[in-house]
Amino acid sequence: MQTKIVLTGSFSVGKTTLLELFKDQAYIVPEVARPLLDANPSIQSNPEFQNIILKTQLEQEQHAETSGNPLIICDRGTIDIVAFSRFYGYPEPKFFNHYDITFLCSPEGVPCVYGEQAQDMRMNLHRIFLEVLAEQECQYLLLEGPIETRYMQIKSELSGKGVEGNFNRWQEKR
Repeated sequence: MQTKIVLTGSFSVGKTTLLELFKDQAYIVPEVARPLLDANPSIQSNPEFQNIILKTQLEQEQHAETSGNPLIICDRGTIDIVAFSRFYGYPEPKFFNHYDITFLCSPEGVPCVYGEQAQDMRMNLHRIFLEVLAEQECQYLLLEGPIETRYMQIKSELSGKGVEGNFNRWQEKR
């Protein structure tokens, strides 16, 4: 049995740092939008950009499901596509939450390295994430505090879901 989780939330809230802690225990589905934008920055002005991200996200998740790894962790997911569409005023693609567990990373407790204006944007995005999750009646767990605390919250939530062996191997390598 596979468990597929998503780390979602605004930018600069610790998602990538958390993923680094899990890289030896899970199949990681990397963030989709960043490489697309790095390869072609003008793609962001394409009205179909969010649909391109959605299609690519789902393809990468399907590939992860064939890996046989009992734990799949997605760096962002379908929730992010809707939240960012709303933030930028793009048409919102149809949203469906198909993750076993959704973790929303709070900006609280994580410094914003991009300055005060970015901090305001980050908080606005967080409010949009909360709004989207509420509208869609998605259950989620809010991750707050330092990264170590967030890691322990995830580990605790995954306990009993068939992935404990992965955590034990990681603890030994630490």
